[in-house]
Amino acid sequence: MSLQTRLLAGLSLLVFLAIASTGWLTLEVARGRLEQAEEEQARALGEAVAGVLGGLPGEPGAGLQAGADQALRESARRVRAAVESLRGVGGVTDVAVVDVLRRPLAGEPGDDGGFAAALAEGEAIARRSRGVLSVYAPIRAQAGGIAGAIRLRVAVGRTLGEAVRGSLGLLLALTLTDGGLILLFGALFVRGLVRPLEALSGAAARVAEGHLDVEPVRAGAGDGELGALAGAFNRMTASLREQRANLVAAQAQVVAQEKLATVGRLAAGVAHEIGNPLTAVLGYVELLLAEPHDPSTIDTLRRVRAETERIHRIVHDLLEYARTSRAPGSLDEEREPVRVADVLRAAIDLLRPQPRFREVTVRDELPPELPPIAASTHRLLQVLLNLLLNAADAMRGAGEVVVRGRLGDGNAAQIEVADSGPGVAPEDRARLFDPFFTTKQPGAGTGLGLAVCRSLVEGWGGTIELVPSEQGATFRLTLPLWTDPTS
Repeated sequence: MSLQTRLLAGLSLLVFLAIASTGWLTLEVARGRLEQAEEEQARALGEAVAGVLGGLPGEPGAGLQAGADQALRESARRVRAAVESLRGVGGVTDVAVVDVLRRPLAGEPGDDGGFAAALAEGEAIARRSRGVLSVYAPIRAQAGGIAGAIRLRVAVGRTLGEAVRGSLGLLLALTLTDGGLILLFGALFVRGLVRPLEALSGAAARVAEGHLDVEPVRAGAGDGELGALAGAFNRMTASLREQRANLVAAQAQVVAQEKLATVGRLAAGVAHEIGNPLTAVLGYVELLLAEPHDPSTIDTLRRVRAETERIHRIVHDLLEYARTSRAPGSLDEEREPVRVADVLRAAIDLLRPQPRFREVTVRDELPPELPPIAASTHRLLQVLLNLLLNAADAMRGAGEVVVRGRLGDGNAAQIEVADSGPGVAPEDRARLFDPFFTTKQPGAGTGLGLAVCRSLVEGWGGTIELVPSEQGATFRLTLPLWTDPTS
């Protein structure tokens, strides 16, 4: 049996018992008062009839007291003639009269002790038996004294029974009506009480199964303790969701750290093998540059040397990023005054020969009065190359990239790189700078570019973030301005 059914059944029983007990007590009190009223009315009738009989003409009282046969017969005749007219009046069914010696003058007195009690006490008495009320009243003579007694039998109970039956019918109707109304309001109350509890029970069962994405339980407005309970449950589920999200993030971070450690171990293993060929290539380039060549060949050799050195630095940066013991700010020794416009032009020169950059336009909106920043030239070049290559990939090799700058709050400059691509999906923004997270097709990227950029920028004491924009993606670099340590 459900809680709602038990509450309704208990409420119905309680209502029935309360109304039934109250109605029964009310009927019993009313019955007692009606019987008392009937007895008082019957005694008053008996006393009135006794008074009438005591004042009959012909000195009936004297005849009754004398006890002579002739007088007794005369008195009996007069009494019988008087009492015959009383039958049926006020429910009277039988009349009997005796003289002071309890000799019958009218009717059949019998021997029930009532006449003796009335003659002895000198006042009317009433006795009830089997729906008949017997009233005994003394008859007083005109000359004084008690001349006899009269007994009136009055049929009672019929009117009282009809009244009680009518009251019972009315009580039953009231019970059904009141019970229906109370059950209606009770059902609404129980519904408002049980529904939130059932919702809480169902939500708790789903949480116990591991489903924390349950809808907030609504207990209704002004539900007091139920509202507080629902609010506490909703706060608990929200806290559990947050803790699970934090746990998942921590687990992902642990996995990422393990990946980084693996990359570090692998990179350390191949660093020597990569370093030797790079050193040899640089040596050959230097030998070629020492010989006379035409200007175009010398320019090409210098570009080869610059790119080879950049490869060497990138491998070194990857090793440094993957090293878990690396502390923030370890790049302080590499800071120097860097003009962002010069680094941006160098990045554009390097990217222009790239096939995916042939239909990409880079618009330089850096103000010429922008002061130098405290960074590393080749590392800032690496950051800008990463951002420009990501923009080209997002625009599928066709579009426009705008690089703008301005002075920010405090001693810092803000550099923004905005593309005309589709932008970043909202669900990817929180993980955009996580290591090994990429939105590119498998094999098109490792997911380390933005992570390395953030590591480099934070090493200079700056920040990198994705800011809202009307079109495409906009990355903002906040970098500290250069201050001469000797001044």
